Amino acid sequence: MSGNRFAAKPKVRPSQVIVALAGVALTAYWGWTYGGPYQWLAEIQLHWANKYDPEVTFVLTLAAVVIPLLLLQSAAAKLIALTSPDVPPESGGTSAPAIETMKPPAKPVGANGLALILVLIIGGIGVALAAVGDYEYRRGRSAGARVDVDAADCEAGKLPAATWLAVRGKALQDSAIGVKEGHTSPRYYIPVISPQWKPGGGVGLYLESSQTNIAPSNFSERMAGRFGPPGPQVPEIWEGMTTGENLPGLVRTRFEQTTLKPASRYLIVEWGKTPSMLITDGRDMMIAGGIVAAFGLLVGGAVALIARLRRSPRPEQFTGSGPVIDR
Repeated sequence: MSGNRFAAKPKVRPSQVIVALAGVALTAYWGWTYGGPYQWLAEIQLHWANKYDPEVTFVLTLAAVVIPLLLLQSAAAKLIALTSPDVPPESGGTSAPAIETMKPPAKPVGANGLALILVLIIGGIGVALAAVGDYEYRRGRSAGARVDVDAADCEAGKLPAATWLAVRGKALQDSAIGVKEGHTSPRYYIPVISPQWKPGGGVGLYLESSQTNIAPSNFSERMAGRFGPPGPQVPEIWEGMTTGENLPGLVRTRFEQTTLKPASRYLIVEWGKTPSMLITDGRDMMIAGGIVAAFGLLVGGAVALIARLRRSPRPEQFTGSGPVIDR
């Protein structure tokens, strides 16, 4: 009887696990930086519905990245198997007829494998959370002193290298354009212009905020000047941290359809954000990531320990059923 009497079962290879984890890492990076395929899929949703769902976008991006990588990995493995040379026959004349070997079924993932998977998944989430926290923490630590910037300099293309800014300019809050991410509150982008700005000349700076009714950092000083003796008007000052990002596609397109189109180079400043806030948030995220990673190690170790205890042989117990010696 020829043929393999054992039914072929799918087997997950370590290379496939590595590819999947690499896809998850890439997708998480693109989601955090709002770039790559994640940004493309988000822009499509923004164009259709004026909002996008981060969870759906993450899943679609993950599928768009992992599936092609797995297909390429599988195709490469088959190509290598087809092009690999056969085992040469033993010396001494004609080779013996090939005997079809029967391959045993693939072993299922054992307890150690399950423990490793749990450690990789839960620990990976903790490491990713800690990495994001470390990034925010470093941003806050490296921000340096606050730098005063005039909106006119940004409109002229003279963007500061500093990340903690106090911007002088008028915020056009009535012209803000918002974008909604899933079930979260919208994020609004508010143009900030200088007194010398002319319509169509290009906006060099935008404020990012969760609301449009915001107050400048020198609100009290402006109120004192308004109700005090006559004098020069105190300009608005807006304090925040630069994001290093670009305007979302739909927001940029909407601004380009007005006289408030962005300049060739512009900045986005997150209103009210300070280095101390970044340091605190980053530290909290790193602590939370460490707790999650430790929990993953604990769960994986518990699973492996329980499985090892179950496999340990139990000592034979005396039942008292042997022969009785009468003295």
